[in-house]
Amino acid sequence: MDRAIEILDLIKPHVDGVETFAVTAESVNVSYRAGKLRSSEVQETSGISIRAIKDGKLGFYSTTDLTEKDKLLESTLTSAQFGGEATFEFAKPAQGEPFDGFDKETARLDIQELSEFSRELAAKIESVTNRDEVMVEVDFSRTSYDQHLANSNGVSHKDRRTALSGSVSIQQVRGDDVFMTYDAHSAVSREAAFEELTDKVMEQLNLAQKIVKLSVSDGELPVVLTPAGSFLLFYPFLMGLSGKNAHLGISPLSNKLGEIIVDPRLTLVDEPIVANRPGSAGVDDEGVPTKPITFIDKGVVTGFFHNLKTAGEAKTESTGHGKRGLLGQPGASFHNPMIKGGDVPFKEMIKDIKEGLLIDSLLGLGQTNLLAGAFSNPVNVAFKIENGEVVGRVKDVSIAGNTYELLKDRLGNISKEVEWVYGSLRLPYIRLDGVSTVAN
Repeated sequence: MDRAIEILDLIKPHVDGVETFAVTAESVNVSYRAGKLRSSEVQETSGISIRAIKDGKLGFYSTTDLTEKDKLLESTLTSAQFGGEATFEFAKPAQGEPFDGFDKETARLDIQELSEFSRELAAKIESVTNRDEVMVEVDFSRTSYDQHLANSNGVSHKDRRTALSGSVSIQQVRGDDVFMTYDAHSAVSREAAFEELTDKVMEQLNLAQKIVKLSVSDGELPVVLTPAGSFLLFYPFLMGLSGKNAHLGISPLSNKLGEIIVDPRLTLVDEPIVANRPGSAGVDDEGVPTKPITFIDKGVVTGFFHNLKTAGEAKTESTGHGKRGLLGQPGASFHNPMIKGGDVPFKEMIKDIKEGLLIDSLLGLGQTNLLAGAFSNPVNVAFKIENGEVVGRVKDVSIAGNTYELLKDRLGNISKEVEWVYGSLRLPYIRLDGVSTVAN
């Protein structure tokens, strides 16, 4: 018998409502470094997580050991006895938009094939760089998994998925100067973007050979964030648009529903169904159908994202953003969030900049109060823009500001080009005019 149904039937007579989530996963991981295969492994995991509602309280239990059914039942009931208030009901049967997140070829990828692919990508860089100065690391992983969500309301949703993830990083050491850069990509199946991982790091490595200084040590400069760098601006939205944070009143957007908070040129949408994107789902991990939702519409806050629990606490409905891992309780997260592109090409965006910065990444991004939008960080990978051209790398430079204020009052342009970054996030280049900058 199916494990999710078997455990559901075991617990159902003893509670007012129950949900089971069973997962079996296999992952293949390889790491290629400094001309050699550094590590490789195959991992297999399986387990089940259970949520149960009894006498108005919510319990949770998860395990990888399904041999002792009596212990599993007892642990679930004990958890419910001492659990917090159950503010929601489990999902009812509903049909979501179909999405096929499984690729047979990806599921068959083994250590040998991933190792060879990693070696090929590393060789593209190693063939044109000095191995005494530049170390290349390529990591790839392939995951295949089956999951089954079932609950006492009649939901029974099975899903089979694959994910391929790869990253390329380089480190150049010349005396006391160290330059590091990185690019990564994830998809349901292999696509051209994996072969192109080396392009960005090589372009940045070439630009990094010339170190230049800014003409000012303390002032305001135009800053252009690459799609990866634009995560600085997206991250506060990730927290600020959380239904949980909004309900608790800790989000700066809590009381801003229907108000303009940023420049009207900015729109943020979550698309739950995008071909070949591993974040896609027609039904979320709690059985709630997903749908496209605009959270920032031309600068206006139009809603917050919820799973069942946060929606129950806020006395609203789930937006279909329930996400969970193998053994954890469901959280709430975006599927494929996108800041819509503008109508200005990147090169047009920078052509009138006499002196400014092009920033791809910052150091210590999560260590400031980004929930409020505040940041103050040294740059990691950044370049100087001079008379409309990117002329070289900058070091020992920091920027500071508030993302909400900058996006409202100092948004210069949003690029026509948009790129997938960090797996399931689609962002453009964003120009900000007048960012506080300090150069040592």
